[in-house]
Amino acid sequence: MDRTPKPCNRHLVVDPLDPENQDKEASAILLPEEYSNLPIYGQGRVLAQSADCTVDVIVGEIVVYQNSMLEEIDVGTKKYNLILENYILCVA
Repeated sequence: MDRTPKPCNRHLVVDPLDPENQDKEASAILLPEEYSNLPIYGQGRVLAQSADCTVDVIVGEIVVYQNSMLEEIDVGTKKYNLILENYILCVA
């Protein structure tokens, strides 16, 4: 049975949404394979939040955040994305 981990210390677990119309044009500039051209801001659905969160959001809502602040963690065989509530810019 898969269970979303319970976040602590003002963190939220989010499920990032795929960016729409991601531009993947060919370029003459060579970049490392691990380079990711993510947009600055991303959106994600809230899966869980810590009890001490003060941001006004409920599970299931979509939030906007800065992609560089998203933390990916491994719990067992699954990956989860956490973000500190300070980096939630707005509720979409």
